[in-house]
Amino acid sequence: MNPNWERWSTRRARRRHAAMNTKMLRKNPPVEGIPSTLEEAKKQRMGLILDAVNREPARLRVVEHERLDPLDPEHGTWRIAFEGEGRAEAVPGDMLYLERWNRDEDVEAMLDRLKADGEQAITVMGYSAPFRPGTYHTLTLREALKSRVDMNEATTAMLKRGGLRDMARHNEAEMAAHMRWHRKGEKKGEEHPPYNPYRVYLPSLLESLPGSSPAGGMSARRLVGLQDRMFPRPYTMARFETLEGGSGGAFRAEITVSQVDKEMHEPDGAKVSRPARSSSFLSSLKAGDELSGWVLPEMHHFPTTLGRDVPLIVVVTGSGISGLMSLLRGGYTGGPLWLICGVRSWKHKSLYGAELEAYRKEGTIARLDAATSRPVEGEGPKRRVQRLLWDERKDVASWLKDGAALYLSGRLSMGRDVRSELGRILVNQGMAANADKAEETLKEWEGNLRLQASVSGV
Repeated sequence: MNPNWERWSTRRARRRHAAMNTKMLRKNPPVEGIPSTLEEAKKQRMGLILDAVNREPARLRVVEHERLDPLDPEHGTWRIAFEGEGRAEAVPGDMLYLERWNRDEDVEAMLDRLKADGEQAITVMGYSAPFRPGTYHTLTLREALKSRVDMNEATTAMLKRGGLRDMARHNEAEMAAHMRWHRKGEKKGEEHPPYNPYRVYLPSLLESLPGSSPAGGMSARRLVGLQDRMFPRPYTMARFETLEGGSGGAFRAEITVSQVDKEMHEPDGAKVSRPARSSSFLSSLKAGDELSGWVLPEMHHFPTTLGRDVPLIVVVTGSGISGLMSLLRGGYTGGPLWLICGVRSWKHKSLYGAELEAYRKEGTIARLDAATSRPVEGEGPKRRVQRLLWDERKDVASWLKDGAALYLSGRLSMGRDVRSELGRILVNQGMAANADKAEETLKEWEGNLRLQASVSGV
């Protein structure tokens, strides 16, 4: 067994990672109370996350796995419910951070490609945290490839090993710009620059390596040393509740997972579309399957969590509906709620449509509007949520003048488009003198947590 088998398991890497996490925890100790600003919310969330990941992940068992949109043949969405035990508290909008595994058939294909013995024992390091800076685990190579090694996307180090140095240099430049923004741009409030690395499909790269031996002479040890580990993926919970019994506190959590295709590259630069790793893994689960994860806080909060009794405009698209469902299912008692829901088709893709209609009829949802991007007959015009906001701009302005908060959840692109449209509405409805004043107002609302966007760049 070799403690240097994986590059992240060296003693030097362990010490560096432990020192970094300890420094972060000192700067962001877990704090109680309700945040009133975005900076307070960020600080509180970081402390809570560092505190949570200092513990072992909860063991989760799939208890329900249901396709929510069987009439949509192209883009599936699933409702997955888990039960687990462990210290866990959550408010509406919080996340379940799930570990994923590579498929058994992909593991066997990789072992065959490398002509490697899957039963060979190796030593790998677990997750590090401030007070638990990584523990070594003895696994077989097969187990390590299944649960530890990213076998989908080639790292920059692997691109260099495969001779794709132009791609590797491009990725290094993209990462450097990304880190510069985190160090300086974020503090200045600058917009995040686009991050566009070459994402090369690892099996294709291995097949393209020169040489007569398997994978161009690439050994299993070399592959594991050059590839990144797999990291967990966060999903906003659509339901969270504690259960009676259990030695460490039992809970039930539910997420909504949509099938996602991700653009990648072949070694020759050609673009290909492949299923995203986490969504394809989770959609393949079945009742009884087990995995691990953490319940972690979100930075963004609904007004009721902040102790604010104000009207609320919620704009959601796709599986971004999860956070709102957790709010409604928890017994929403805040101000009037206007839901603007972006779907492909309300008939075929509304996900929780019947439940939302029930909340509207009982008055929990004061107003419900659907923007359908692929409407079927009788569903009205084709439009996206930002167009619906513009069409209803007088009502949007009226709610905002009454002190309404805004909460956006869905794709990053939707969040940007809606934010831009809100700026136009402020100017059009006389709530801002010009575009610059509208931007100042939006930044002020973001700073005091009146406008929040829990959006994903996946």
